[in-house]
Amino acid sequence: MLKRRILVTGGSRGIGRAVVVELLKQGHDVVTISRSPSPYSDVSSVTTDLGDLGHLKAVLSSARELLEENKPFDVLVNNAGICSWQKFPMQHLGLVRELRRTMNTNFNSPVVLTNHFLKDLQPFDSKTNARVVNLTSRVAHRGDSEELFYAASKAALLNFTKSMSRDRRFADKVGFWSVSPCWVETDMMTSAGKTETELTADIPIGRTVRTAEVANVVSFLVNEAPMASTGSDFAITGGAF
Repeated sequence: MLKRRILVTGGSRGIGRAVVVELLKQGHDVVTISRSPSPYSDVSSVTTDLGDLGHLKAVLSSARELLEENKPFDVLVNNAGICSWQKFPMQHLGLVRELRRTMNTNFNSPVVLTNHFLKDLQPFDSKTNARVVNLTSRVAHRGDSEELFYAASKAALLNFTKSMSRDRRFADKVGFWSVSPCWVETDMMTSAGKTETELTADIPIGRTVRTAEVANVVSFLVNEAPMASTGSDFAITGGAF
């Protein structure tokens, strides 16, 4: 297995933490970027607000310096995400604040990080073998009346993934994939305030998704997915679409 240099956003808890654990277990070099300091000593981390777009280039440089050799990352996992529960109509100031906060964290920051990640890898040649994995959501495909901004931001990230995969400059050099889970056993799921019956009502397997299951799919994309599958979205929904 090729040893990778991997940057994971939102790696201090939830899906991100499960991804970090799985990739470390495989012997990869992993650094995380998170809003909260990582409580774990097994991974190097940079603490920052991913919604502060102007600082992300410097944050990426700081993350590189945490590894033994200051070389570019060859895998980027854009996992960090926030969700606020709201329904229209909303008060103007609250709407603007939540829209900006959600879009900056869930969509704009992955775009900015991907841009600088690719710039670090230039020039692209036959030896380039890089990967970008974006965590989206089932609601990116079908929308959600209670997660308006979250659903919109994840739909934008899904389309960004597909659009990047169509750039021929990256053909067989950089792969782009998205992963779209339904309800996953995380703090975000808990914050929804729904009962287990409500959460699993339209999930055929009868339960929510475990973080380790998402991490296993991300691991496959990092290590094994063929470049011909670039642009694909991997649904982890227990049959619920």
